[in-house]
Amino acid sequence: EFNPIIKEYAGMRMHMRLTDVYLMYAEALHASKGATAAPDSYGLTAEATVNLFRDRAGIPSVDSAIVGDSNKFMDELRRERAVELCYEAHRWVDIRRWGVAHLDQYRIKTALDFSENQTNFVARLLVDRICEYPKHYWLPFEAKQTQIYEGFDQNPGW
Repeated sequence: EFNPIIKEYAGMRMHMRLTDVYLMYAEALHASKGATAAPDSYGLTAEATVNLFRDRAGIPSVDSAIVGDSNKFMDELRRERAVELCYEAHRWVDIRRWGVAHLDQYRIKTALDFSENQTNFVARLLVDRICEYPKHYWLPFEAKQTQIYEGFDQNPGW
């Protein structure tokens, strides 16, 4: 942004990990062409993209039964994003974008308390997020913004 009074340019850099780019690519490709199809412009399939990360970690490739089922493969993509981007504050945005934030498996957060010898654990509830569909998928507009134009309604539930 250029400030003519100060006469200097202040830029803002966005940081994005290559991992995030690859996983977004895999998700978009899976949604448009499936897990095993590659676009003409780039030879990497959604399946191969996920397997890049699994190979790097020494984990076996995605099972063919999962690849062959669109819903199961999407679940695998979600899991892969959760693992790869676990400390980067993507999760809440991701689960709302996918429309699954209100489901128990995404709403309830637990801790795993391991025994001293690390052979078993007990799950402990940390938080049970309140997430109503569709209200909490959207943020509310300021009330004065919704009053400017008659046809500009508030987001659902607010």
